[in-house]
Amino acid sequence: MTYNNAPAHFVDDKAYWVRRNGDDDALISPVILSVPHAGRDYPQYILNNARLPQNALQKLEDRYADQLVSKSVEAGYCAIIARAPRAWIDLNRDPADIDLSNLTALPRDMRKQILAQQQELPYAMKANAGLGLIPSRLAGYGDIWRTQWHWDDVKARIVNTHAIYHDALSDRLTQRRNIHGCSVLLDVHSMPSLPRGRTNAQPSAQIVFGNRHGASADQSLMDILAHTARSYGLVVEQNTPYAGGYVLSRHADSRRNIQAVQIEFDRALYLDNCGEPASTIGQMQSLLCDMANAAHDYASSCLKVQAAE
Repeated sequence: MTYNNAPAHFVDDKAYWVRRNGDDDALISPVILSVPHAGRDYPQYILNNARLPQNALQKLEDRYADQLVSKSVEAGYCAIIARAPRAWIDLNRDPADIDLSNLTALPRDMRKQILAQQQELPYAMKANAGLGLIPSRLAGYGDIWRTQWHWDDVKARIVNTHAIYHDALSDRLTQRRNIHGCSVLLDVHSMPSLPRGRTNAQPSAQIVFGNRHGASADQSLMDILAHTARSYGLVVEQNTPYAGGYVLSRHADSRRNIQAVQIEFDRALYLDNCGEPASTIGQMQSLLCDMANAAHDYASSCLKVQAAE
């Protein structure tokens, strides 16, 4: 049995929201924010095919990470926020990073094409752990879906959600690069609290910055962002255990002066024990806005140096 009772498009034919404070935000700054894992619009047909209740599917979300960008938007920065929940499709995964055993009616030539693309992925496939493009397993719960997904449905998600989101992000990064000579993407995520070290002497990181080990952003930008987080009294780590995923590998391009950094917030910094926004969320909103300001100043200073050379 397969499941293919799907609409042709995502809700209202939109894969994302663009939050901005004014129509000319591209003129304000080369910095843009993205939030790919906080979507909460669950189509009913997804819930109908789930073995798990919706509150279990929500464990895949970067819960309320979209609310972290509010002060940045008020300050004039643009944020592209996914509407699609991660259970529907993971926007931080390559379309080839997919569990083929979870699909049916996949044409033979398409299967061959995807397998070839999987061999070329620059990192280990997350689908092998059940967390690929279409998540298939959830730790502590097991299989997510009652039945396999029909390829036509998954293909529609890729075209109408995944591609639309990334095209929108690419267009805006290019727009800013054309205006300012560079652009910087801050890709906003959240993480469960990390365990302490073996001795428990060193506190666990509360903010993790990733630049794919130097591939997606300059170390100097990473250090500036880390300094900003430390000024709030937070413990910071870089690239461990999160170095960045598909969003960074797809959109960062040093040849075009486009840099991208993934930012992981410990959820305990802004959520309460029930997973709802806590009173501390305002401080984290301010921190992210300060990070955007720091990235803006960094980009401006780099361009001044380039102009003087």
